[in-house]
Order: sequence, then structure tokens, then C-alpha cells
Amino acid sequence: MLREMVSRHAEDAPKAPTFIAQALRDEAAFYARHCPFQVGDLVTPRKGTTYKGAGEAHIVVAIIEDAEHDLSLGGVGSIKHGKRFDMRVLCWEQGAFPPYWVESASFEAWVDPHADVATPATGTDTAAA
Repeated sequence: MLREMVSRHAEDAPKAPTFIAQALRDEAAFYARHCPFQVGDLVTPRKGTTYKGAGEAHIVVAIIEDAEHDLSLGGVGSIKHGKRFDMRVLCWEQGAFPPYWVESASFEAWVDPHADVATPATGTDTAAA
């Protein structure tokens, strides 16, 4: 619990203006790119976005390459106003797979947290020699 409190404090700690400026530039570049995913890719919401479930697998089921910003959603000050829903995903939710449209810029490739990344390449096991 203490580790979690320290981690939250570090995230909430004031940041230098140069750090914030660079973070904004990086985020804008990420947001401006076209959808890097394909149907069938496993993705997850990026930490710090408005989507819940960061770290949980979602699967891409549709892509709209020429999606437009939707100015009919919410008021001008709403975070929904102007969203560019260019990707449809499914996720596991209490035994169901609800589909929904999302902004691909808010997602990243999903990495299996249980994958064995320490498995040696074939033929490198010297213990058997």
C-alpha cells in the first residue's frame, strides 16, 4: 500500500514546464498519426487516456481509415466533442464481449503480462551439451 501511495504521489508531483511542453508535443504527434492497428490486433487503452482498462486485452474488429472528428458529441468543452472514432474493439466484460468505437490514438499494442520473455532461443541450451 505504501508503494502505491508513493507511486501516486510521484505521478501527481508538479512537473517542470519543459517536461510538460515536451509531453504535450509527444502526445500531439501520437494523436495526429493514422491508426497503426489492423483488424485482429490485440490492443489496450494507453495509461492516462479517458478509456478504462489499461493493460487489459481488447481486439480490433473494424477500422475506419477516413474517420472524421465527430463535432456532434457533447458540448464544445466536453472531452467527447470532436473525438475521432476510427477503431472498433471488443473486450471481455463479465462473460460478454461488448463492441464499442474508440480513438485509436488512445490505444497501444497489448503485451501479455504472462508471456515468458526469458525463454532462450532454440539451440542455445548449453546445459544439455
